[in-house]
Amino acid sequence: EIGLPVSHLVFRGLSFQHADWQYPRTTSLDGQAAVFLDALVTADGARHCRFEDLEIAHGGSYGLWFRRGCKDNSVARTRIHDLGGGGVRLGESDTRSGEALSERNEVDNCWLHHLGQVFAGACGVLVQRSSGNRITHNEISDLYYTGISVGWSWGYQPSTARDNLIAHNHVHHLGWGVLSDMGGIYTLGISPGTQVVNNSFHDILSYSYGGWGMYTDEGSSGILFENNLSYNTKTGGFHQHYGRDNIIRNNVLAFAAEGQLQRTRNEDHNSFTFERNIVYTDRGELLSGNWSNDRFVLDRNVYWHAAEPDPEFFGHSWDEWQAKGHDRNSRLADPLLVDPKQGNFGLRAESPALALGFHPIDASTIGLYGEPAWVAAPQSLSRPAMVFPTPAPPRLLSDDFETSAVGDQPRGAVVSGETEKARIRVTDETAAGGQHSLKVTDAAGLSHSWDPHFYWRLNHRRGLATVRFDLRFEPGAKLYHEWRDTRNPYRAGPSLHILPDGQIQASGRKLLQAPPSQWFGVSITCPLGRQATGHYTVEVRLAGQPPQRFEGLPCAEGFRSLEWLGFVSESTDERVFYLDNLDLSVAAP
Repeated sequence: EIGLPVSHLVFRGLSFQHADWQYPRTTSLDGQAAVFLDALVTADGARHCRFEDLEIAHGGSYGLWFRRGCKDNSVARTRIHDLGGGGVRLGESDTRSGEALSERNEVDNCWLHHLGQVFAGACGVLVQRSSGNRITHNEISDLYYTGISVGWSWGYQPSTARDNLIAHNHVHHLGWGVLSDMGGIYTLGISPGTQVVNNSFHDILSYSYGGWGMYTDEGSSGILFENNLSYNTKTGGFHQHYGRDNIIRNNVLAFAAEGQLQRTRNEDHNSFTFERNIVYTDRGELLSGNWSNDRFVLDRNVYWHAAEPDPEFFGHSWDEWQAKGHDRNSRLADPLLVDPKQGNFGLRAESPALALGFHPIDASTIGLYGEPAWVAAPQSLSRPAMVFPTPAPPRLLSDDFETSAVGDQPRGAVVSGETEKARIRVTDETAAGGQHSLKVTDAAGLSHSWDPHFYWRLNHRRGLATVRFDLRFEPGAKLYHEWRDTRNPYRAGPSLHILPDGQIQASGRKLLQAPPSQWFGVSITCPLGRQATGHYTVEVRLAGQPPQRFEGLPCAEGFRSLEWLGFVSESTDERVFYLDNLDLSVAAP
């Protein structure tokens, strides 16, 4: 299967440059980690071979691949750059065993940068179905996707990626706003014995969701994350999609734009143990994602939000969070970092983290080592500053459409799905008050049932939110109004549906019947943030009737913030509804 193995060869001081890539024009070349690519230098059946002091550059694929049956090889002091694909690959996509299994290879003290220049999904170092590898002391930067990817098994199926060591690597300036769902370190599947220790992950900017420093994706289990710095990321310092019994210990998570520590999926086992960490920020949330089922262990951590003296912990105050049994021995206090804004996460002598057992992280051991010129070489690169999004201030709405011209789209809204016949425009055909309203016209043959639709991006995380509007639907119209957060997947709050027969429903509950071609008023109230109860209230005012009030309507589990407010037409032919006097107010908590 691997042919005649070769062993104990040394390749030193060589340069491999200027290799093309050739694929048929009809071939699909868009997959995770660009695994369809080969490499400029590929080894099969290599044993105890060494690749040292190389340069691999200006090619269309990966740089170096220890592919089938490669065992106990190493690549060291090698610069890999300006490639269409990624840096180094270990193992294969398919499961191998015995002599055909690639294992115990090493990538040490290498400088990998400006990769994925053609195939943006490529990784700096990609470890697939391979165990016992060592990825140490590397400088990895300037990719559009993940720095180091380990594992190639989704979910809890058996895995042949275990006991891998990822240590003392400097991984930074990834994503650049091009791709999403990435990490400085990204793991997949059950990986007992795998350790991610003493690394620095920073400046990671995704296009939309998923710019994380440390990212345990589907089924990642049995992994130790210890003594890592993870900072200046878009989405978070650490995120677990789902997995079992990972340990996150003695790390610093700082300055993520959205949330420092994120958990997504509830499962019936312990997700991870998070202990003796420092979580520090002046932006975003301390905890984000889903923390509703309490199947995790957090203790002996120090949390601090420099811009919010009383931050929320999944909608709870610090005292309420501890009363639920979480972080009982942790502190909400300034950890007294030396100079975090300048990337110095050392501790002052009086830091409260020291009393909780936190061991200062020695950043001098991270990255390249050896000759001073080699260690300093990455500093010669110049790059633009990485600019992270800043959260928009909370936004209120108040629009009776009177100051908009007939034919305008709704002011400040994002409009989607318009065609020549499907339209969302201000009209003077009818109004609940004044002369103008917003007319929504659906049409047959649209690509999506949820088009046309329109929404406003908001940023309300606390207080009592109330939305009021007047609505008129013509016979047969089908539509809904919804509040959402911006999680992935999003969680819906209040949700009001109008069916073609005029029935009004909220969260699946029938409320009342409304007549077509008549204006009626709607008021929806829902507490947010720490006040959130998981329920909302709807009041409907039909013409000539007293208001009808419906309380205790359920939101989706975990809905606590109003960041998306929209109206969606769900008709499949030409139907019309009108909106007027839209108003959003939020009372302070």
